[in-house]
Amino acid sequence: MKICGNCKKTFDDSLAVCPHCGTDTAADSAYQKMFSNIPSFADIMSGGTKSSSKSGNSGGRKTADTGSVSTGNAGGASVSGTPSGSTGTGSASVADDGVSADECNRIGMDYTLARRGRPKDFVMATEWFAKGAERGNVSAMYNLASNYLCGKGTEKNYKAALEWYQRAVDLGSATAANDLGHMYQHGYGVAADAKRAFEFYSLAHERGSKASVCNLGYCYDHGIGVERDLKKAFELYKEAAENGSAGGANNIAYMYETGAGVEKDLEEAVRWYKIADERGSQVAANNIGNIYRYGKLGKPDVKAALEWYHKGVEKGNSSAMYAVGAIFYNGEGSVEPDYKIAFEFMTRAAEAGYASAQSDLGHMYQHGRGTEKNPERALYWYKRAADAGNVAANNNLGYCYDNGIGTEVDHARAVEYYKKAADGGSYAAKNNLAYSYENGTGVERNLAMAAKLYNASGEAGSRTAPGNLKRLKENRSLYRELATSLAKLAESGDGEATFYLSEVYGIGRGVPANDKKAFECLLRSAELGFSEAYARVAVAYLYGIGTEASAKEARAWFSRAKDYCESRVKNAHMPELTAYSAYALGEMYSFGLGAEVDELRALEMYKLAAKSGSIEAHNRCAMDATASYKLFDDTVAADDRFACKNHPHVGEGEVKATLSGGRFTLGYSQGFLIIDSKYILTPSMIHTLVFDASDDSATVLLKQPVLFGDDNNSFTVTFDGGEVGDSDVESIIAIAEHNGVDVRYL
Repeated sequence: MKICGNCKKTFDDSLAVCPHCGTDTAADSAYQKMFSNIPSFADIMSGGTKSSSKSGNSGGRKTADTGSVSTGNAGGASVSGTPSGSTGTGSASVADDGVSADECNRIGMDYTLARRGRPKDFVMATEWFAKGAERGNVSAMYNLASNYLCGKGTEKNYKAALEWYQRAVDLGSATAANDLGHMYQHGYGVAADAKRAFEFYSLAHERGSKASVCNLGYCYDHGIGVERDLKKAFELYKEAAENGSAGGANNIAYMYETGAGVEKDLEEAVRWYKIADERGSQVAANNIGNIYRYGKLGKPDVKAALEWYHKGVEKGNSSAMYAVGAIFYNGEGSVEPDYKIAFEFMTRAAEAGYASAQSDLGHMYQHGRGTEKNPERALYWYKRAADAGNVAANNNLGYCYDNGIGTEVDHARAVEYYKKAADGGSYAAKNNLAYSYENGTGVERNLAMAAKLYNASGEAGSRTAPGNLKRLKENRSLYRELATSLAKLAESGDGEATFYLSEVYGIGRGVPANDKKAFECLLRSAELGFSEAYARVAVAYLYGIGTEASAKEARAWFSRAKDYCESRVKNAHMPELTAYSAYALGEMYSFGLGAEVDELRALEMYKLAAKSGSIEAHNRCAMDATASYKLFDDTVAADDRFACKNHPHVGEGEVKATLSGGRFTLGYSQGFLIIDSKYILTPSMIHTLVFDASDDSATVLLKQPVLFGDDNNSFTVTFDGGEVGDSDVESIIAIAEHNGVDVRYL
């Protein structure tokens, strides 16, 4: 649309002569150029390039044309850079008071901008926009809708804004279509509808709205109302940037920084961030600061980062304020810690609405960092941050109520805040909540829930939770209560509680030891989807612990356990879980169960598991040592809780084994037997050891099957005549008899 320099009315770009007054538009180019960058009414109402979102400008990396940033809304309600009245055709109708619709809109803008002798008065502006809108002026409709949307000169009224935007869109307004898309995207006055948002942004783009380009790119960037297409998003952001959009330039920079939709290029990212900053972007300087601070271009350069953060601070960016505060609080790089400076910038960021800064400011007040201790102020800022959804603040607030910091002790309220923080993923809150359940403070005592939460906290990275869980499970005075609590929770179908109950039955804590019940609980837990149980079920089937041994079932459960075990090995927060997972992986690679046979990989896993405390893995690691006839006295004693249980079943079948070096390799001082440097047996696994001097053979009959190809439970060892002396045989017999193995002779 064009604006006539004579009558100030709008008309179609294709016309060379104004249809309203007949002015030649060729001579009007200077007027058009002069007005091309005047902000629209919605820009003025929302504070221009400043963010109007509750969370401030701290969270996002991508921005819309206005430079506003909110977490999750990079393409916010950006509006065209053309003046009010630039879309649609202005009406020349005149009401009874003699004021035309166009003049009503113009008077409204006078009150908005305090021009032509009129004071700034949004209430009067709204009244005149309403008159102009009712009389058919498209710009007045748009401006009135923007007033309702922003709550300027009237109360916020999304329904009314939606109505007037729609009427302006029906009359051809591009800017109204863009802002209507924003309302549908975020559900302002209407149910959120991503598809409708995309349609309106597309319509605005087709009608020439420059502001809509960035928003449309954001839709393709995040798959809002359309299939995600990063290359298309990049193209649209580039179009917006080339049209002078600060938001488009910032978004292109972010895509270059992350390699999304374009080849990663940090130098190019910095170049575009600088362009965005020059155009007034409120977030670009902060983004450049992050690149230098975290060394994305090479070594971290905290001083360079601070320079850019300070530029962001000057533009009111609360994320930059927080970054400066954090650098001085922690003393990063060559910057010495300075709590007073940190306190200053944390305060500025907190007052600007940055939730993390509010939480950290509470911490500084609580502990007297950079200011005097003030528990009441600490509580105040924790509450502000918690109300904004900050997870750490909810945990800290719970701690305050738990310990009477800045308020009276209120354990029940503490539990409420711990739960909110725990739901948000805080491992500290999960640990604190577990402690509340363990001791019945603020909540009914529940040891099963305490165990679950300690475990969850440990898996999330808590250093204290694993010790708390171990203390809880090994407290003899709590055995019976813990068993009862776990049984009750297990009845409700809780897979984790059922898993812990299997441990209770396996070891006999608070209940008589019962391998069968232990396995039943273990299998039930696995079937309920508790992945920690998968590997233990597989091992139970492999060695026949509490159930009939089955190579087929062992193989199936090891396959299901593989991904979980590998993730646990990488995530070493919980030593016990890491140890057993590594041991299970060793079994998989050793026997080719759920993985290809890989003896080197198996040995690597056994060593890792043994180092992490797995007794089963210590047994396995003995193979490597005894292959060279070494004896170990510095390893842990044998513990047959998992692999060495009595089993009445004795099946049939024998497997021949060739001896390594013609010798029946001995285990270390605790008495493990190694066959062919591969199969390791603890004495309590052996039912009978039979020597037959007539053919120099020894048959090992096991108490439960061990996987030697299939579900076999015995094998025969043939000695290489002449190389095995009487002393070797006697050593085997001595070890076996010492450990309670029934030794017989033929």
